[in-house]
Amino acid sequence: MSYGFTAGSNGMRTSHRRSTLQHVHIEEGSGTSHVRRVLVVAADPVILTRIMTALDDPAAHVTLSPDESRALDLLKAQRWDLVVCNYPLPHMVLRNFVRELRSRTSASRSCGLIVLSITELLSGARRFVGAGVNAALARWASIPTLHATIERLLSVAPRFTPPPSTRVQVLTREGRKIAVNGVANLSITGALVESTQRPGVGASCIAEIQLPGSDRPIRVPSRVVRHTDHAREFKSGFALHFLELSPEEAQRIAQLNA
Repeated sequence: MSYGFTAGSNGMRTSHRRSTLQHVHIEEGSGTSHVRRVLVVAADPVILTRIMTALDDPAAHVTLSPDESRALDLLKAQRWDLVVCNYPLPHMVLRNFVRELRSRTSASRSCGLIVLSITELLSGARRFVGAGVNAALARWASIPTLHATIERLLSVAPRFTPPPSTRVQVLTREGRKIAVNGVANLSITGALVESTQRPGVGASCIAEIQLPGSDRPIRVPSRVVRHTDHAREFKSGFALHFLELSPEEAQRIAQLNA
């Protein structure tokens, strides 16, 4: 296995790994393969090498950003699939980094985010899981563990914050309306709904989604898969998994994040 480095934008160094390992590309609607883009923030060369080994993707573009400020410039200007960063960051509080990454002005607001921490600080890093961070791992987590986490985040549908004019209504199986205050994130597989009323985990319901500029709401059978943790996510609500979304409806939702 060998690694070739070329200069990336803003002085970054982009790595294109070559190996005999098989990689199945994610197919775009145009029929062309999607090259997965991974940004590694404030990591030393040893950690970078471990990430690339765990990524197990000879076609992926991996870029190392030495600090958070440059990383945010890249993340806001271009769409990335995954970010891996050290905890704590050298010059910025993680909460502020996450807020900037997930802002509406960020082109990468729906990307996966993994935080790597020394063992002594891991509990602190895990406080951010569910509040913009998707996973927090020990810096020396095993390669299989790191690989499984990376693949899980790269294989799921992107979650994004929908426009404020997006409306979601939730009905129980008996037809009772659940008071919804808003939708924190949305994807073609589900939604995180803000509400003080929380149906039981496993409950069946109907989600009615009114997208901006459309008079045709999407009605999709759903299941409640978890409740929010207010201390971690700073909101009250529940997560829905969509059970029967048609290709046309999925395309309408995906276009919001285009």
